[in-house]
Amino acid sequence: MDPSPFGYAYEMVLSNVGLDAYVNSLKLSDYGDDSTLVHWSFDINPIEGGCEDSIIDYLGFVYKSCISRIQGAIGSAQESGRL
Repeated sequence: MDPSPFGYAYEMVLSNVGLDAYVNSLKLSDYGDDSTLVHWSFDINPIEGGCEDSIIDYLGFVYKSCISRIQGAIGSAQESGRL
């Protein structure tokens, strides 16, 4: 597997969650046994007076929620034979 095409990065320059800006990067890599490892990294710039730990907790919650929804969609697709 050539991992180079399996990456994505984006920058948020304005937000309403206490960040002045942040950059997220996602990279997929082969994990063996027909599974994939998702590498997630980010660089945040909290607004002045903001708490970096609180923002990290919030972003972790958001991404865990998204991953859970993706897993649910995959499970539904497998059960219905669409995957």
